[in-house]
Amino acid sequence: MAVQFRVAALRKAVAGILAASAACGAGAQLAMAAPTSASDAKDGGALEEIVVTATRRDTSLSNTPISISALSGADMVRDRVVSMDDVSRMVPSLVFMPQSASETYLSIRGTSTIDDSTGTDQGVNMFVDDVVRTGIADLQPDLYDMARVEVLKGPQGTLFGRNSLGGTLSLYTNDPVFKTEGSTEISYGENNLIEAKGMYNVPLVDNVLAARFVMSSHSNGGYLPDPVTHTDIGKLSRWSGRAKLLYTPSEDLRVVGGFDYQTERGDAPVWANLNFAPSLEPAFVTDPNQTSQADPGKRNQDIWGLNVRVDLKQPVGTWTSITGYRHLNVLDRTLETGDPLSVLTLQTTEQDRQFSEELRLASPSTQRLSWLAGLYYLNLDKGRPINGVLNVLDCGAVCHGPAGGPIGAAYYIANQDTRTISYAGFLDGTFSVTHTFKIDLGARYTYESKNGFANLNHSNHFFGPAISGDFSNSWTAFTPKLTLSYKPVESLMAYATVSKGFQSGGFNTQGGDQTSLTLPFNSEIVWNYEGGIKFDGLDHRLQLNASVFTDRYSQLQIIENVTSPSGFFTATNNAGAATVDGLELDTQAAPADWVTLGLRYDYLHSKFTSYVINNGDGTFTNYDGNQVPFVAKNRVMASIDLHTDLSNGRGRIAFGGDYSYRSSYYITPGNTVDTPDYITALTAWHGLINLHASWTSENGRHEVALFAQNLTNIHYALLPADLSVFVQSGPEFFSGTDHLYNMRPGPYQSIGITFREKF
Repeated sequence: MAVQFRVAALRKAVAGILAASAACGAGAQLAMAAPTSASDAKDGGALEEIVVTATRRDTSLSNTPISISALSGADMVRDRVVSMDDVSRMVPSLVFMPQSASETYLSIRGTSTIDDSTGTDQGVNMFVDDVVRTGIADLQPDLYDMARVEVLKGPQGTLFGRNSLGGTLSLYTNDPVFKTEGSTEISYGENNLIEAKGMYNVPLVDNVLAARFVMSSHSNGGYLPDPVTHTDIGKLSRWSGRAKLLYTPSEDLRVVGGFDYQTERGDAPVWANLNFAPSLEPAFVTDPNQTSQADPGKRNQDIWGLNVRVDLKQPVGTWTSITGYRHLNVLDRTLETGDPLSVLTLQTTEQDRQFSEELRLASPSTQRLSWLAGLYYLNLDKGRPINGVLNVLDCGAVCHGPAGGPIGAAYYIANQDTRTISYAGFLDGTFSVTHTFKIDLGARYTYESKNGFANLNHSNHFFGPAISGDFSNSWTAFTPKLTLSYKPVESLMAYATVSKGFQSGGFNTQGGDQTSLTLPFNSEIVWNYEGGIKFDGLDHRLQLNASVFTDRYSQLQIIENVTSPSGFFTATNNAGAATVDGLELDTQAAPADWVTLGLRYDYLHSKFTSYVINNGDGTFTNYDGNQVPFVAKNRVMASIDLHTDLSNGRGRIAFGGDYSYRSSYYITPGNTVDTPDYITALTAWHGLINLHASWTSENGRHEVALFAQNLTNIHYALLPADLSVFVQSGPEFFSGTDHLYNMRPGPYQSIGITFREKF
């Protein structure tokens, strides 16, 4: 469970001048084709376009009737997109919420499931090289040597149907190529940031076998002084590696196999935000540039995976097989209250084993009726032991049962294991009615089952007696899609889509009573109605992608506070209905050979249309009309890149940056009822600025780049958690106005320099 809800249950960088105008992803192949960047220039400075695989075929972005934001490998190098925080900054509709080493959440168009129970799925999926990452501890990959990132918005219930209710995040790494090439880079920045990265590609057998090896390391010193431990908190050391083999024994057969590994060690800094001085605690440090935690915490990750993709061309079409395996061992220990007395510490372990297989057949795309059919299988084992230690300061405020004085330590222990098995079959066909008008019709049928065992020991202090139980259930869904597209001229396309999304039901494996532990909640459903236009014209100097949509949700999976004879706790329940309406705009322009401009804007309006909670005591709470959590109404990202060749072969210089704004979002369904306005305001970005500058030699082999990220050093909250009850005395608890929040801050300022060499 996310800490804010798990804890609510227990009580009712600035970055500066960055680098990277290099065409790092230029030799990279995507499936069978090489993508190009929207920021790269043709002769004369015109814009190129990224080739994407959102339809499971290679299509240009302007010819793909889906709302997509795409980043090429060259874009990512230039703008120093090295983490998912950076991707979220560049793609307004995406909200990235890292809570710890073992817990990260994604949200697109307001779809999010902030619950880390093993019996709960997420509504936005991440795929890397077409292999889904189901673990919430597996969503922070290293982004070095990437081909591109595609963010598909809205339900992808046909071709990416693994519970992709709100959208899909697809990342593609560079495949091997048949030439010898390599690159190295080293970066240094404030807080003793040191990064060393390298890539080496080599043909082993001419036009038959090639290999690509990638290594990336990151380390930084602490950036938050801590007067309690007399150290700097925020240290992190990460190493990741990737190896891929390409085998092409004939023109009809292509096999790509890959192995990736990531390990990291660090501590867990906490930004504690208080509006009062607790009488039971020594003085807190509430400055976001410091911390006062007695325990620096720990974050350990050891993750590896295997994947194999086989493409076989036959007269009937192309067979594709994608096999993937993921193996996670992750541990984090966080002093959630971030305080000098170590009031609440949680240690969580994530142990996932995942196998997936997708088999599909795609007809030749040159046919008037082109089609794609496939089968999908997933076998997932998730184990998530949690151990919590609560040093009770005032039992009258937090205990379930007789109130007294301090009672020492109370313990929370949760063991949960869930096996998920999913089968699906899908079919998608596109018919060219005329050379300008196409109809695309698709559907997917999914069967998913979950079974497992959970036991929880609440110490009978605040949550009731220990409970345990077995659980098992299954769900099915039919998710159709209809898209009409019209292309009157080569530069313009319009489309309209109706589609259905599905997120499997599940179990509250961290529930607070026997009933909630073993009683399943229902699947969540969304119907998406969307229209859009795509334009690539004026001699390829202007690209525009715009869409409007309305998403109608039913049986939303929402974390709720629950009252039972066992006490107060939180559980995922189905919450009636909600609507999210929006506008998305993504445009780039090259008005002159020396300048590229970009603008991305999202407007979202959300509300619950039917949401009434039974409080268990004969009363009801009505949230109709409230905003859906984690939906920012306005988000914008504007960018500029200036570039020119120096005279006499002295190379090329570039300078640019981006500006991001995000309005605030609510973090609970109760909106202002549950969260003070000053905390909600801290989720906003008011002027997040990133800059980059670079010099590249004429032959492109040498580069020096400067970067500054979060130049204005904005401290914004990703996932605030209310921990007030653990540090309050009785009078402070009943005042209703004294609060302690764990803020989970976004990335701090980072300024540095990078040196790159290609060979």
